[in-house]
Amino acid sequence: MRLSAPSGIVISVVPKAALADVDDLKKFAMMSTSWRALPETVQKLVLPLLDQMTELDLPVKSGVARHGTDATITFHGMHPMVPYGRSRWEMSNSAKPWIKANGEYRKRTEALADTRTTTLVFVTMRHWEKKHEWAAKKRAEGVWADVRVLDCGDLHLWLSSQPEVHQWLSTEIARYLPADRAVPAELPKGVPSFVGREDELAIASGPASLVVICGQPGIGKSTLAVHAAGNTTSDYPDGRLYLDLRGTHPDAVAPADALWQVLSSLGVPDLGRARSTSELAALYRTEASRSKFVLVLDNARDEEQVRPLLLGESQSKVIITSRNQLKGLNAAHRIQLGVMTSEEAVQMLRSRITDERPTAEPDALDEIATLCGCLPLALAIVASGAMAEPSSWSLMRLAAKLKDERRLDRLRAGDVEVRASLQLSYDLLTPEEQTVFGEVCLIPGPTFGCELAGVAVAADEDDAELLMIRLVERCLAEPSDAQGRFRLHDLVRLFGKEIMYRGLDAYQSPAASLRLRRHLVSHAQRSLALLRAGRDVLPTDVDPSEVRRWFAANILNVTAVLHEVDQLGAHGTAGGLCRDLCFYATAQSDWRRLDEFARLGLDITERARKHEVLDAEEAAMAESMFTTFVAESATARHDRRAASLYAAKSVMPTVPDNAPRFQKTLIQQARASSLRLQGRYEEALELFLEVHRSWHSQGHHSQYNARAAAHDIGLTLTEMGRPSEAIPYLVQDLKLARRHGDTAEIAQSLHSLGLAQKANNQLDDAEASLADSAKAFASCGIPIAEGAALNDLALVLHMQGRQGEACQHHHTDFKLCESLGDAEGAALALVGIANNLMSLGIENASHAAHCLIHALQRVDSRTSGRTIGSAVASVGELAYKLGRTELGAHAFAVAARAYEVSAVPDGELTVLIRHMAALSDAGFTEEARSMEQRAKNC
Repeated sequence: MRLSAPSGIVISVVPKAALADVDDLKKFAMMSTSWRALPETVQKLVLPLLDQMTELDLPVKSGVARHGTDATITFHGMHPMVPYGRSRWEMSNSAKPWIKANGEYRKRTEALADTRTTTLVFVTMRHWEKKHEWAAKKRAEGVWADVRVLDCGDLHLWLSSQPEVHQWLSTEIARYLPADRAVPAELPKGVPSFVGREDELAIASGPASLVVICGQPGIGKSTLAVHAAGNTTSDYPDGRLYLDLRGTHPDAVAPADALWQVLSSLGVPDLGRARSTSELAALYRTEASRSKFVLVLDNARDEEQVRPLLLGESQSKVIITSRNQLKGLNAAHRIQLGVMTSEEAVQMLRSRITDERPTAEPDALDEIATLCGCLPLALAIVASGAMAEPSSWSLMRLAAKLKDERRLDRLRAGDVEVRASLQLSYDLLTPEEQTVFGEVCLIPGPTFGCELAGVAVAADEDDAELLMIRLVERCLAEPSDAQGRFRLHDLVRLFGKEIMYRGLDAYQSPAASLRLRRHLVSHAQRSLALLRAGRDVLPTDVDPSEVRRWFAANILNVTAVLHEVDQLGAHGTAGGLCRDLCFYATAQSDWRRLDEFARLGLDITERARKHEVLDAEEAAMAESMFTTFVAESATARHDRRAASLYAAKSVMPTVPDNAPRFQKTLIQQARASSLRLQGRYEEALELFLEVHRSWHSQGHHSQYNARAAAHDIGLTLTEMGRPSEAIPYLVQDLKLARRHGDTAEIAQSLHSLGLAQKANNQLDDAEASLADSAKAFASCGIPIAEGAALNDLALVLHMQGRQGEACQHHHTDFKLCESLGDAEGAALALVGIANNLMSLGIENASHAAHCLIHALQRVDSRTSGRTIGSAVASVGELAYKLGRTELGAHAFAVAARAYEVSAVPDGELTVLIRHMAALSDAGFTEEARSMEQRAKNC
């Protein structure tokens, strides 16, 4: 029997194939071939109704009907499947037909103008359980004349009414869905509980036909690939294939062998071992064109090994993992897999250590995650080892064992070992790359630039960069966030150090390590000396800003080499470098790092005293200096209690008469700073003046110290309430700073001068100085100091009645503090905004209150009394303005107490006066008199 149509389509009945049932349709729908068969099936089913149609636009294969739909039919008869009148048809075998149907419904509704007189029909060979509910919901929207859904059950019923079409489709299904071939399911067993990697998993299991997952050894590439492939069961009905290409072994799988194994898994008969790679590749692409499978190619060596297994136009998917980046592949999606986040690492440990210890010892989990560098392989090994031990053994004990340089010995469980995994990658490197890898592993610090890489490998920076790029391509190094810098994983670095120290005696160091140590120490010493020198003694080719930029980039490397030098017993060199770094941190207003360097300096001094590198007097001077730095850091961080504690610990030595004058003056300067930090201003001022005269009399080379003394005198006088006397010293300080030419020092001098001018009521001068200071701090990248200058500038503008501008600067300061995690600075900025809003009028009270609430939310046990007093005093001021005098009086009392405890007399006095006024207004006369007496005492 033959049926013809105007399109030339012919139905040929092929006998013998068993008629397909509903289950066969559902299985066939999972195959890519079904997508082409669906429109052809519908066309064959509607052709017998042709004499009752006035329109039939139903192309098959790759065509679409006019207006973008899959079919347009105008039918004037009665039929259970074909609606009367005009209908638009959409067809899809998507795994989730409702998603496709929603998209087509929205698209056609927006694109077509005749929806109210047209029925929308959605056809799928899939089973759609809630098709009637979906159609009813869309029908209720009233956009289309009617909405219908035909799924596998409806199609089978329609096919049953037309045996010839049913037989034709059954034969097609039999061709592509043979009953005797099992669908390959070759994926290895995945991890019991997959943790994290949400973004990477979404890409790997997404629609891309080619995904390359690359990363260092042990990073979890295979685990991610297998998990992603396992998530795609319904989308790839023709199988989930897996092949280990053994790219890190000498017997890596050849491309022809890989093709043969994949084709065998797909059930392709009569392959024969004699076929060439090109013939096998052609067979593979042909099979892929009519199948829909996912293939994991694990542990690829290079592009050449996998290129024959890449697909052209296909609905199948290939996921490749490799320790190389495989840049030669035109991958649709490339995943450079990094280490887990700390949270993910801890979660992984919790999921694998299944007893009560993770709950009992959360700090141990954090420690283990850090010591493993959040590397999945290392974490898995540690978790396995923990589960092999008695549950009574603590996790903290396990963490302690991972802290020494032999931790790679501990990272082994059975035949799984971090060191062995790294060794495989190392063995794949060329001899030159192996040497480079070992040498860059010796660079101290978490990241490094091409300059240090060049020192390590004894090459210029350009050659060093090319060598580092080769290591990046092999996933043994990676670019850091800072441009032009690289980083190595801690365990990779440890492995490289092991290689470099093999065969050396305990007291020996590799040549690259000696080069790096000499370079960093000498460069740091020279740079710090240049920063402290006067402009007129600097070499003409030296730019202080460039020196500062070098330090900003390499400060962590310098810090790391400082620890190395100290551990090697060179305590004198380490102490001198540590002292210079303290001066650097002070100039940068980097109080956290100043505290770190100063405490390290105290430790080095103690070791130097113990090993008699320093005599008693030298050690006492060094201890005094570093203690003063600790106190200065604590004061700058608003921790007056800590400052007083450390300053009190510093017992200034009596300098022998035969000590050099330079040494005597330096000790006197340290003593004066200590006195100032303790609030003993008169004694500190007298000593600073003596130091200032001494530095000037010692000649040209002490100009930096003379500048520092002038600056300290100015600060002390300002704090004593004598700003008019302070200003000439601070002007002298600024002049010397400008001669020196260092932007950060100029900014610091301008800031101190602006504060003195503000205290002396020279508001225009103060505004100019503080504005210039903020700009200078911003230009040299010191945001914490920039914020402080902006805050003080805003206070000056407030005094000038320019509240709007003041709010803008406070807001900028607030954003800087938030970005730096400085809760106290952010709170002060919010208090400043609130005070300016209150000055602008009572209508801004709600906004001011909102700012103060957020300021107080940032207060904790570490917050200074000055900040607490300032915030609570502003609450009192707001309550006072709103007529809530009792609340205002209470707030002023709390603020006064906070200022008193923190030894801030100026703040305490101001609040006491406002408190007295509030009490008087509230009718508390006796209490007001008591407050007046307290203010007089203050």
